Amino acid sequence: MNYKKIDDIYLLCLSEGERVISSIESFAELEKITSGFFWAVGAIKNVELGIFDIEEKEYIRAIFKDYYEIVSCHGNISVDPETGKHLIHTHISFADKQFNIHGGHLFEAEVTVTFEMVFMPVTVPIYRNINPKFNLKLWNVV
Repeated sequence: MNYKKIDDIYLLCLSEGERVISSIESFAELEKITSGFFWAVGAIKNVELGIFDIEEKEYIRAIFKDYYEIVSCHGNISVDPETGKHLIHTHISFADKQFNIHGGHLFEAEVTVTFEMVFMPVTVPIYRNINPKFNLKLWNVV
């Protein structure tokens, strides 16, 4: 993982074999970042995605093992007020070799070539609290 701060943003670059979500968590810990927003491009494999089932109140998960090109990736970093730990919320869409698009909530992926991310921190923490209706930790900005 390489990164650099330029003015009020960070540029982060992951290399082949690095794990996306784990690396974003490490970056946030190293830089003592509480919250912010990011977007990225790159190429990945071993992608674990989820789609939230609102009736069952849990994620339906799938793993895509081939290699893929990221079409769109964006997310945020927030804080669990109970544990103080970072919560990385990422959505992604990616294309396969036949140009089919897959997408959803990103649980984890492995970089194949590069993962180039722009991160914009915010100066106050964004907290997530459990929403009993969905049993999910959602933003609490009030």
